[in-house]
Amino acid sequence: ERQGPPGGPLDAVAAFGHRWHLPAADDDALAKLDHKSLRYVFREFDKSRPVSDLCEEAAGAFDDGELAAPDKPGLHVMGRSMCLELIDPFGDALVLGDANLTFSLQLSEHRRSLHHTGRTVATTFEKLDTLRERYKEIDET
Repeated sequence: ERQGPPGGPLDAVAAFGHRWHLPAADDDALAKLDHKSLRYVFREFDKSRPVSDLCEEAAGAFDDGELAAPDKPGLHVMGRSMCLELIDPFGDALVLGDANLTFSLQLSEHRRSLHHTGRTVATTFEKLDTLRERYKEIDET
């Protein structure tokens, strides 16, 4: 603990910046990267090239599809990846009575971005004609 950065809780960028003695401007640039780019910089950085060069290079880096939520904010995703996952990634999700199905759609997309393989099953209480009358976006969800 004495060798770590001072202060309270740290995120991945703060710990990386402390490890490599990076200036605040580099920390700020890293904090703005998406998940794919941030992982790229963390993997490739060795002090032989500036962080700014790696950030530019990371924007064009190939996404192999194995990384969860590659286009989401890097700090957020990396913080989540260090948390205890309470939802079984192989389990199914059942949503009952989701009126216009927007919640269910967002849940399904979120689970897919985290590489959850379970199904998402959603229902509504109304018939399709009633849903179309109440929710103009129902055919999109």
